[in-house]
Amino acid sequence: PGRYGGSVPVALDAQVASAMFMALMNRCPQHPDMERWAQRAWDLAIGGADPALRIKTGPHLLLYYTWWIGDLHKAELLLNALRPYAEDASAPPLVQATWCAMAGAYYWMNADNPACIAIVERGLGLAGTTGVHVWDMLLCSHGTFATLSSGQLELAQVYVRRMAALQDPARAMDSAAYYYLSGYLYYSQGDRARALEHVKTAVDMSEAAGAIYQTGIFHNDYGRMLYYAGDERAAAVAIEQALATSREMRSPS
Repeated sequence: PGRYGGSVPVALDAQVASAMFMALMNRCPQHPDMERWAQRAWDLAIGGADPALRIKTGPHLLLYYTWWIGDLHKAELLLNALRPYAEDASAPPLVQATWCAMAGAYYWMNADNPACIAIVERGLGLAGTTGVHVWDMLLCSHGTFATLSSGQLELAQVYVRRMAALQDPARAMDSAAYYYLSGYLYYSQGDRARALEHVKTAVDMSEAAGAIYQTGIFHNDYGRMLYYAGDERAAAVAIEQALATSREMRSPS
């Protein structure tokens, strides 16, 4: 019997739990049952009997605790629990690439920019040798965050240019990330007018895509750009929208 006492096989029940967690994380992180499904995913990733499901669920859970929730202690525990599987040389390229993308998020949020850049380069190198490019945009995003945070503007430009070339009309959130990080780069270069326009584009695209978490993050920086542009009233509205998203998600990050 499944977890809820019906006739659902245990293996299928676990697959459903993994899928529900990832669906809510990406589309409706403010859902009242989010914590329950995150706990189900945690149980699968930490102590599940299916190694394939652990490595499928774990990296997304790592991203959730790192960025969505900001629980870096829990993220570190998960990172260390999954490392032996993901860094095994015999692991499939997709598993290794996924690991690099998700671990990069942890390293940047933990203010370890050199480690973030190193694993980004490892992931992009792996993509080049194996042809697994599904995470290239996210890897470049992490690389941009880490290089901008450490003042490496020239290397940040390399990552942003690569993101521009990777844009696909079918992947709206990839494009939103590109515009957001382009805005971040322009801001770091002192071009506040371009920064404002690019971040505004990112906000519009993420809202249209229904990406709750990303829209909240983008609103936060959009508010900052508006403030520096002299529009304090609009800035306050954007920041309040970001705070509202944080409260709905019960996320201190």
